Amino acid sequence: MKADPIPMEQVMAAAAQDELGALLESLPFNDANSFRRKAGRRVHRFEHGLVAPSKDVPLTLPYRTLRIYREEVHHLQQNRKTVDYINVNWVFQREDGEVWKTMLQRRLRDADDPLIGMYEQALATTCAEQREEVLRRLADGATLSFGPVDIELTHIRSGAKSAPWSSVLSIGVEAGALAVRAKPEVEHRWIKEIDIGAPLSRIPNFPLLWQLMQLIHRQAST
Repeated sequence: MKADPIPMEQVMAAAAQDELGALLESLPFNDANSFRRKAGRRVHRFEHGLVAPSKDVPLTLPYRTLRIYREEVHHLQQNRKTVDYINVNWVFQREDGEVWKTMLQRRLRDADDPLIGMYEQALATTCAEQREEVLRRLADGATLSFGPVDIELTHIRSGAKSAPWSSVLSIGVEAGALAVRAKPEVEHRWIKEIDIGAPLSRIPNFPLLWQLMQLIHRQAST
């Protein structure tokens, strides 16, 4: 096996500088956009973030400030309606705006790539590490932005549409998009409901947003 062109000493030094904690696992880097795997390169998961290969230097992705976008693209078998394989696009955005992108391919008849589990765990940990901070900010009256969706304790907004939580009828996910249905603030003869939503692929840290929406909606309904 070819050695990683990024020395482990550099990886550990970068992780220590960003206080990522202990190293938990290292996996060969695979990107379905590439015709071949990047020889020797590895992705490292630490307690509080990832260290990913970026050119010839390690790129730290700390969970405490990370924004993770995830998009699934389902590919059907030729002349059939069944799914043959799924491409999952991952975008990891640092606080300074630097972005690390990768894509994994999952064939239903094959075992999952271990990297899928690593990235899913990174998303779950990111949301867990940020949850208390965003709850505190909400309680202080802040507006939180998750890409095209803004939430606060009183309202939810996306684009030109907004609604108070007290008028929200349902929240859900439909066809790969967030779907919120609400009664209009001003009654209209022709408009019975308004739809607020956005594609999940444009919403960072969606599991965290989903938890917050369920919490606020439940409180507004009681």
